[in-house]
Amino acid sequence: MGNTSVVLRNVSKQFHRKTSGPLTALSDVNLEIAPGEIYALVGPSGCGKSTILNLVAGFDHPTGGSVTVDGQPVSRPGPDRGVVFQEHGLFPWLTAMDNVRFGLDVRKIPDSAEKAQYFLRAVGLAGFEKHYPRELSGGMRQRVALARVLANGPSVILMDEPFGALDAQTRLSMQELLLDVWTEFRPTILFITHDVDEAIFVADRIGVMTTRPGRIMTELRSALPRPRTYHDLASAEFGRLKEQILMSIREVIAAKTE
Repeated sequence: MGNTSVVLRNVSKQFHRKTSGPLTALSDVNLEIAPGEIYALVGPSGCGKSTILNLVAGFDHPTGGSVTVDGQPVSRPGPDRGVVFQEHGLFPWLTAMDNVRFGLDVRKIPDSAEKAQYFLRAVGLAGFEKHYPRELSGGMRQRVALARVLANGPSVILMDEPFGALDAQTRLSMQELLLDVWTEFRPTILFITHDVDEAIFVADRIGVMTTRPGRIMTELRSALPRPRTYHDLASAEFGRLKEQILMSIREVIAAKTE
């Protein structure tokens, strides 16, 4: 398992509901993500994408199967895994600098101010260290959230629709920023999105999930070169991948209605 970073083996997840009985969210999910790889999950709403992310993060536990990160079973959240949510989750009473420093200070990491400054600069926010979240745009708040995760030095970054609440132009710039950050730090990234174009643009591989109970129906590898630019959106490879993914999702939805 030395050449794998995130591994799910035969994972199932069932939620118990008091009024309507058990709900099987995932069934027999198998997934391997290599170190430094960006892996995107797409699929219909409610298919279990975020459930997979929560299991890898350690926020929840599988009903069956196993989840490991860097060869170690996942039993709880840890600093080796950073999470970026759709909502930035910043503390409104702290400045950008103090939000990034927070986890470092809790763990008593030395030179936290210097580290926070470095990562705010890495995400393009030099000069905004003393700004509070209310003084920043949506895209800037997500940059602070990303800097906060990076500052803790995780080997795996888990991103759950991180740009879904942003306007189209800001979303494009954040996708480019993510690729710049990945080029510099090379973390392993599990990226959850509903946006097929976004998945193709950022990811090395894309997994398409079935409807609930979710499993990964097919995986596609991107041949788009790195570094990527938006000129790649007009390439034949981009069009080929998009057609395959949309056809797969259409098959999933059609199978549900039969």
